[in-house]
Amino acid sequence: MAILLDGKQVSRKVLLELTPEIEKINARLHPHTLRLVIVMVGSHPASEVFIKRKKEVGMALGITVDIRRFPEHIATNKLRAEVATIARDKTVRGIVVQLPLPPHIHEQKILDAVPVEKDVDVLGYKAAGKFYVNNREFTILPSTLAGILRLLHEYGLDDFTGKNVVVAGSGKLVGKPAINYFMRKEASASAFNIRSRTTDKAGALKMADIIISGAGSQGLITGEMVTDGVVVVDAGASKDPNTGKLVGDVDFESVEPKASYITPVPGGVGPMTVAMIFYNLVQLTKQRLKIK
Repeated sequence: MAILLDGKQVSRKVLLELTPEIEKINARLHPHTLRLVIVMVGSHPASEVFIKRKKEVGMALGITVDIRRFPEHIATNKLRAEVATIARDKTVRGIVVQLPLPPHIHEQKILDAVPVEKDVDVLGYKAAGKFYVNNREFTILPSTLAGILRLLHEYGLDDFTGKNVVVAGSGKLVGKPAINYFMRKEASASAFNIRSRTTDKAGALKMADIIISGAGSQGLITGEMVTDGVVVVDAGASKDPNTGKLVGDVDFESVEPKASYITPVPGGVGPMTVAMIFYNLVQLTKQRLKIK
């Protein structure tokens, strides 16, 4: 039976570590507090779950979390102007553009409207550029990747030397940053990326010591595709059309008996992503305020 990678427990540890730093920042900002704005366009079931959790966590930490909602039909240029206006507000210390955006919106144009010093998700071209070129002065990581790495660290699974890491999906939030990170020389791992057009997904997955999946495709990975002892990190998030429950990419019932470690969905990567958004918010604010 696999050991569960408990994101709820580890996220609580991360947030507890942040508490004294947030108190120090809020003392400096008084009468204001640390403020995070989440931009939400239309309605998306999985996104609503994460927004609710961010609001709850922020309140517990003494951080103001404002949800700015916009209609689904809003045009790209109008939304970009709205995000730019939010960014100019000096009381706003971090901005999250909740993805996915409606298909008619040019997603990257919206993400690029978030200035690097407020980009807690590391998705705008300036912040992402610093990450992808491995700029040593850029001290934060994309929030989901950061959450995955911290989770693996807490369970002693962060020595990637000689390991085969297979990343399923190539999206902005999980796949693209994960494959970039693990392909870096210092990570000492062999990294492989499987996508929808990969002809032999099962063959690639069979090689994996660690699987990180963020495709958002329910049941994508089954037990027959993986080898015994694999570490499985399921960062996929979608709603089961039959039950309405949040589900990942991994068929838990068939994969769990073969895995050595596995994340549950929910309760695995999701809480870690939320925690690392606030971690990134704190780090960026400390840099701007020159707080050590």
